[in-house]
Amino acid sequence: MKYLKILGLAVVAAMALTALFGAGSASASGQLCKDSVCASLLANGTNINGNISNPPAKLTASPEVQCNTSSTNIKVNNSINGTGEVTALTFGTCKTGNTACNVNALHLPYHATADFSATTGNGTLTVTGKTVNTPPEAQVNCAGFLNCAFGNNLFSLPIVGSNTPTVTANGVSLLKISGFLCPASAKWDATYQSNTPVFVH
Repeated sequence: MKYLKILGLAVVAAMALTALFGAGSASASGQLCKDSVCASLLANGTNINGNISNPPAKLTASPEVQCNTSSTNIKVNNSINGTGEVTALTFGTCKTGNTACNVNALHLPYHATADFSATTGNGTLTVTGKTVNTPPEAQVNCAGFLNCAFGNNLFSLPIVGSNTPTVTANGVSLLKISGFLCPASAKWDATYQSNTPVFVH
């Protein structure tokens, strides 16, 4: 199978962004902190901006499309219970071969919850749509010959807390939401990094 290289969600998380995805290894709702000992919580309303740290992100499917830039924003709504929303997810410099493509996130904003994992400072980011009928999706359109939407109702992505935290999608399963002659499923790989310190406790 070839690589359809895009940032799925987003992502997320976004990239996007984010996304892309069960509850993973999360064990409890987590607090969002500014430091490793949680001496200070992130302020409600904080915007956490992230970019893919090792472009391009990729979605394993066919044909091969890649987006070399992508960014996402997560707004913290309640740092005590780790809830927020993905408010933005963008993609740029996308193409398949020599054909330019447009990749757009659909149904924003997405709900986001950070859960504490067994390792201090780390956790799981769970992303869902506003409703079951509006899941996180990415629409891929390449000169009209490829016009497919991929996504899922729920994404669980590991968070590595630090002064430059990362959220990673590693072989995350995506489904074809719509489109003609599109792959029925795909796998999403991407890592987003932020310059806003985030630790999950």
